[in-house]
Amino acid sequence: MAAEINPLMKNGPESQSGNLKEPRPPWSPTGIAVISLLLSPLAGGVLHALNYSRLGVPERRRLALFANLITGIAILFVPVFTTPLFSRLAAALLVAAYFYKSQESLFQAHRASGGRKASLLVPGCLSIVAALILGLILLFAE
Repeated sequence: MAAEINPLMKNGPESQSGNLKEPRPPWSPTGIAVISLLLSPLAGGVLHALNYSRLGVPERRRLALFANLITGIAILFVPVFTTPLFSRLAAALLVAAYFYKSQESLFQAHRASGGRKASLLVPGCLSIVAALILGLILLFAE
């Protein structure tokens, strides 16, 4: 007997109940830019890279994650060479603008096709908690 192919299996991953999993909705590029300005370009960079999978372009995720992490770490060292406040603010604005513009058209196409937008509440809270933990570690490491 030939095995029959389940049409649901061809179209995407299945959950344990056998139903087709609905893809996670993407985050707004505007929200990612705001998180990178308010919290850190590192936090925004991770969300930006993860958002490529949610927008249906997973092949760009790894390169974006690598580039965003390198850029975020470099921004931490920029104030060593110039005025600290101005240079960090300028660098954060440039990175936030890049995060927005690089995913704006993908996100708008997703929304135009009736796609939902994900909330940034959980990733934002996790970023704040991670920043607090890192800050405490650095404070007590002296």
